[in-house]
Amino acid sequence: MKLLSALLFFQMIATSALAMDMRTGLSTTKSFLTASGEAAQFTLDEGQISGSGLKVDFMNSFSDKIALAVYLASAINTAGGASFTGIGGYTYYNIFGECCATIRTVAVDGKPMVTETSLRGQNLQVGLGLDQFFLNGSKSVYSASGLGLSVIYQFPLFNYNFKTEARHSQMTAGQNKIQGNFFSFGVVFAL
Repeated sequence: MKLLSALLFFQMIATSALAMDMRTGLSTTKSFLTASGEAAQFTLDEGQISGSGLKVDFMNSFSDKIALAVYLASAINTAGGASFTGIGGYTYYNIFGECCATIRTVAVDGKPMVTETSLRGQNLQVGLGLDQFFLNGSKSVYSASGLGLSVIYQFPLFNYNFKTEARHSQMTAGQNKIQGNFFSFGVVFAL
């Protein structure tokens, strides 16, 4: 009996010496920053202005279906010497796809050993928001604001997420009505 007790005691000591604390953690990233190239076209009473430039937007998902985004865009029309800068905010509804990225971490004895980040996957969103543009033409400066409608499609490619967006805005500048059409393509970064 003493021998059996001693063997059980040694087995318990050996097992406790080899025991490791292994934990798995899962976190969700809901905030994203996108850097895009953007083409813009404005239709005014006097004609059309088009140009290309850069757009940066920040999006935060409040749930699987609802997200809020703000952006800053700037473009130049090299042929006519016009430039325009825009700011705006949109509320998006997620029609299909994943809203957020997930990060899974496996830690052994408190030290992270493996980290796996899953991309957002394909995502289609429709948004409604407000646009404010400052159009600097050769004759005058317009400050136009109005409602906009946006459609975003996001997809993973080569371990990155890309986003393409088409946006239409109905704006007014005093008595003038201005329509804006925008198309952008960019890379999405999780924050």
